[in-house]
Amino acid sequence: MRLAAALSEADLRQWFSGHLKDVPLCAWSKRERMVVARQQLRLGAIALEDRRWATPPEAAVAVAITDGIREAINIKQEKLEQHFPDLSSLNIVLTVEKHQQTAEVTTHFLGQDFSAKASNDDLYQSINEMATKLTSLLQRQKEKVKSHSHQRPRIQEETVEEDLPDEL
Repeated sequence: MRLAAALSEADLRQWFSGHLKDVPLCAWSKRERMVVARQQLRLGAIALEDRRWATPPEAAVAVAITDGIREAINIKQEKLEQHFPDLSSLNIVLTVEKHQQTAEVTTHFLGQDFSAKASNDDLYQSINEMATKLTSLLQRQKEKVKSHSHQRPRIQEETVEEDLPDEL
């Protein structure tokens, strides 16, 4: 860059008022583990102003919460699939009743059906507890199948007595 001029925010607002856009942002924050709602005044990709969005629409908040729940489920599912590659599909049901959040999962693993259920007042805690219970069940089944496959079958030895000549 050879030439540059200093521009104040007031100059930008005056000269580019037709290009300024008020952009609402409502998304799930992985770091904060909550919905973050902001409003930004932008000139292209430059955010001139960034403020908290006091009253985001319920639909936007619901979509952001759904993204957070989906992310939590996907993380747990990926960990389970890494530890148990023979795992078939996971059927997960989340329910909310008053102040009770329930997470339930069913699956088929190594010839047997398994289910785990956890309830808590925090949905993410319910998801974590459900995944812990399922991991324990699957680990037990994996060890059970593994221990049975290592047992050697009992072979009864037959002794064959041949008449050997005494003249050797």
